[in-house]
Amino acid sequence: MDHPWHVYANPICPYICPILSLSRHIVCNPSILSGSGKLFEGEFQYERFNKIFKKIVIDHSIEFEALGLDIKQFGTHSIRKGLQHMWHPVSQYHHQ
Repeated sequence: MDHPWHVYANPICPYICPILSLSRHIVCNPSILSGSGKLFEGEFQYERFNKIFKKIVIDHSIEFEALGLDIKQFGTHSIRKGLQHMWHPVSQYHHQ
């Protein structure tokens, strides 16, 4: 890997916090900590995640476009590179 990946907690919006999500997953699957289970079960996790992610984006494309977000720009990189921070001000306004 030629560059480090950064993952940050988001205490302001726990519903999009990757640290909280991972913590909840580990607590619900204690075999992970004992070393007797995989972090994520099954095969081809990236492909499965990408398929689910694309379906969610397409299913909600009207809402995203109404917020001025181009769904063609969405991908797994959106999560890793912090797209949620771009959405945060929008979601705060939307939920008030």
